[in-house]
Order: sequence, then C-alpha cells, then structure tokens
Amino acid sequence: MKRFAKFFLSAALISMIVSIASCSGGSPGSGATSQNPITPSVTVIPASSSITMAQNLAVTITVSGTTGMPTGSVILASGSYTSTATALSSGTANITIPSGSLSTGADTLTAKYAPDSGSSSTYNSASGTASVTVTGPTVAVAVNIDALAVS
Repeated sequence: MKRFAKFFLSAALISMIVSIASCSGGSPGSGATSQNPITPSVTVIPASSSITMAQNLAVTITVSGTTGMPTGSVILASGSYTSTATALSSGTANITIPSGSLSTGADTLTAKYAPDSGSSSTYNSASGTASVTVTGPTVAVAVNIDALAVS
C-alpha cells in the first residue's frame, strides 16, 4: 500500500509541475485571459496624401487585432506636432491636424496605440505610420516694366 501511495503522490506531483510549466508563467493573481499579449495592427489613413500648409488634415486611425476589439487610446505625431490622446471607439479614432501644424515637405504621421486596462492583458502597445506631403504657400511676384522709369 505504501508503494502505491508513493507512486500516486509522485505521479500527481509530476502532473502538477508539467501543468504549471505549460501555462507559460503569467503574472501572479492577474486573472488575465491571455498570458502572451499580441501586437495589434495600427492603420493610419490621412484624408489626403498632399495638402498645403493652409489646410487642416483629417486622419483616421484604426486598431485591429485577432482577439476581440482593442480598447484604449491613440496619439498622433509628426515632427513638432503631437495630438492629445484620443480614445478608440469601435477600434477607430479620428484626429484633425490643424493647418500650419506640419512642416513643408514629406511628413511621416505616426500613431501610437496604448491599450487600456480592458485590453492590456490581450494587446501590446503598437504603432503605425503614413506619409503626407505638405506644400508651402505659392508666392506670385509681378513686375510692371512700364512703371519703371529710366532717367
């Protein structure tokens, strides 16, 4: 009987060790449903790929993943411009960049996603980019030759 009890206890102990090792750790007491968060896809869609400095630019940011709808917020930045954090609604955020906020030339818009407490056990932080070209004002110079007097 003692041999059977030792065998049974040894088998139970080994089974528990294998079970604990196979769960890949996790944080103690977290109660999380996913112990290995995934990185979602962040898509940045400017309303136009080319604007002038005098134009606002509407930008749509979509965050999507394979497990449920990501929740949290995004921040959009380019050069010296940085938006305030905007909460996702059904995985999407809309941000308008005010006119004059971007530098002339090629600008890279970078959206950074931060999961909230409801998504942090499922999703990592992530970012996405898009490009936009900003042109400066056109200056026209007119010279009236007839108005020039030669003496």
